[in-house]
Amino acid sequence: MYQERDRQSNINPLILLILTVLAGIGLWIPSLIGIYKVPELPTDSLLYSLIPQLSQTSTEAIIAAWSIVTIVAVGLFFLNRVFLFIRTETLFPIFMMVFLCGISSMSHFLSIGYFCMLLIIVAAIRFLEMYENRNAAWNAFDIAFCLSLASLIYFPSIWYLIVFAIGFILYNKFNLQVVSATIFGLLFPYMLTAGGLYLFDKLDILTTYLNNSIYDVYFHIEGSPVEWMEAAIVMAVFLISLVAFLGQYTNDKIRPRTTMLFFYLLLLCSCTLLFLYPNSLPKQGPMIYFSISITLSHFFALNNTRFSKIVFYMMTSLLVSLFIIQNII
Repeated sequence: MYQERDRQSNINPLILLILTVLAGIGLWIPSLIGIYKVPELPTDSLLYSLIPQLSQTSTEAIIAAWSIVTIVAVGLFFLNRVFLFIRTETLFPIFMMVFLCGISSMSHFLSIGYFCMLLIIVAAIRFLEMYENRNAAWNAFDIAFCLSLASLIYFPSIWYLIVFAIGFILYNKFNLQVVSATIFGLLFPYMLTAGGLYLFDKLDILTTYLNNSIYDVYFHIEGSPVEWMEAAIVMAVFLISLVAFLGQYTNDKIRPRTTMLFFYLLLLCSCTLLFLYPNSLPKQGPMIYFSISITLSHFFALNNTRFSKIVFYMMTSLLVSLFIIQNII
């Protein structure tokens, strides 16, 4: 078991905690007091459209989004504490999740992406538990079940199953039992949904949803110039973290490095779906920020160099400046 602690990082944990609190408050206040707003987004969802909903841009919805981000951020800290995929206990995942979601004004408003993210996180936890579990078939069922539910909320979530299948191979858990459990877990929510809709003579709702989701796919680019500048900054830091990860790949034990590789693949899948499905940034955003929070945290937590410190402060200062330019000035 690794014994490293936060003192390895060149960013003082107390400073990181203060920055997290400032980001969690300062970046979200403008949306609460109405300095900027976004229009209501169409809800092309099956399950979500069948239940009573808050207005996406209401104060209650903003507080709900903030609460989800905070819970996930803190959960990331404890998740790493249990599985230690970053190889050290660190506050960076909390800061990164709160900061990146705060910088993205679209993430301040309650979208179906948050509900999909929560289901995919549950699937990721069940995946992490597979490593030394001889009865991995149950984990595979739960993973597929969560992804299937997520796809009924937002269909592109189904494609994350490819990443989890690669994860099964990385963990040496790809066998007939796991494949069978995955297929059954994937089909079960759809069978229940189809049966319920059939009883009410509304099966066409499911077929229409699937047709629209499967065929409405094309490569596209969206976003304002400032948003693309923000994306470029995050992408540059991500590439630095990726190079550092690959350079240190053999230094980690097998489980942490394969788990981190899984999270990199999860991020790759999120970014790919962002370009293939129209108007998907508010829906893919939460999952992208979750994955990139882990990958960037891995770099900053394990690289105690002046260079990493400079990169950290440059990234945060530039992103905050662009946030102010876009949403306040």
